[in-house]
Amino acid sequence: MYVSVYSNIFTAPKAIAFPLEATLIIRNTDPANSLTVTLADFYDTEGKLLKKYLEKEVVLKPLETTHIFIPRSKAEGGVGSNFIVRWNSAKEINAPIVECLMIGTISGQGISFISSGKVIQESAK
Repeated sequence: MYVSVYSNIFTAPKAIAFPLEATLIIRNTDPANSLTVTLADFYDTEGKLLKKYLEKEVVLKPLETTHIFIPRSKAEGGVGSNFIVRWNSAKEINAPIVECLMIGTISGQGISFISSGKVIQESAK
């Protein structure tokens, strides 16, 4: 699954960078079965791998949620950064919801929004 992450956005006529914190959220939507998150890799605007966030697989019980937080101080990916998230399950289950929540505040001005994950094909068949 591909999820857009906006580490910063540009504001004002001079395109001033507005840094954002980001939280990748992975929700198991199945009420009866677990799923296993096998990969959560973070890429920058140029497609360069910045960090592999999972050292080991994460099992999500039915309806459980996990998250990965990227603080504003570590927001190095740029406006075109993204996560690739992989998961699997022993049974056919409801697809998880994978989103990224971005939030930022500067001098009393705040912004927040969510980007939803999209299923992608990572390699040609």
